[in-house]
Amino acid sequence: IGNTSAPFQGSLNGKGNQVQDLYINQTSGGYNVSLFGILGSQSQISNVAMVNPFIRGNSWVGGLAGRNLGGNISKVYVNGTVRGEGESDGMILLFCNAAAGLVAYNNGTITDSYTEADVSCYNGLAGFVFEHDEGTINNSYSASTWSGSSTDIAGLVNKYNDSDPDVDVANSFYDNETDNWGSDSGGALKNTSEMQSIVTYNDTATEGLATSWDIGLNTSYSGETWFIENSTDYPRLSYEYPNEKPNQPVLNSPIDSANDVNTPVTLNVSVSDPDGDSVDVSFY
Repeated sequence: IGNTSAPFQGSLNGKGNQVQDLYINQTSGGYNVSLFGILGSQSQISNVAMVNPFIRGNSWVGGLAGRNLGGNISKVYVNGTVRGEGESDGMILLFCNAAAGLVAYNNGTITDSYTEADVSCYNGLAGFVFEHDEGTINNSYSASTWSGSSTDIAGLVNKYNDSDPDVDVANSFYDNETDNWGSDSGGALKNTSEMQSIVTYNDTATEGLATSWDIGLNTSYSGETWFIENSTDYPRLSYEYPNEKPNQPVLNSPIDSANDVNTPVTLNVSVSDPDGDSVDVSFY
């Protein structure tokens, strides 16, 4: 969706829904390969999850988009496979130019997003964004892994064409224990224990954190952008919070099987929700 001559300029609010099992295989001439090939400056992508994609292309391959040319990405996560591989006469060749867990090239805004992707590319790869060019990345993280023989790797962001990368990539982290990414990766390097601690995201004494994330513990979650099961899991987005069904309504009056009930009948019903959500009641 979206190419060099006609970038995607629309809006997609996934409302917490998932794109599941997307399969793309464009090793022959596959440039800007992903669900969105190129996002334009008016594009808005939010509240959508890429679950178990397998995306393979020649160059500029991403879990959500090949290139983001000024668009806005927020509250998105990718958990799947991104492969940078070329093909010639039916043979898979070990060459590619840029692959990343979320977006291969970013010149837009990315906030409140994360990746748990497995990324490979012979000539260069990153867990989150391969090349960052004057855009912004904020309140995001990578817990991605990498495979292959590339020596040009980075846990969060690989290359900068940015005049002030320390400002434009802020409050963002990558887990160096998921794989040995090394230290030259943009964002702040953390181990898994730190990545799974709420202190990393709400205590500004944390290295790499200038302002606290909007995050709460799963045990006392009240609608923050993020929640975390402390010391057990990485931060997750609000739409991933498990939402239980409302409890079975209780008929208070008239009692079931009552006789000689006056009309018009007034029903008294108790309703409740285990998550404390408001409940609308209609009678048919």
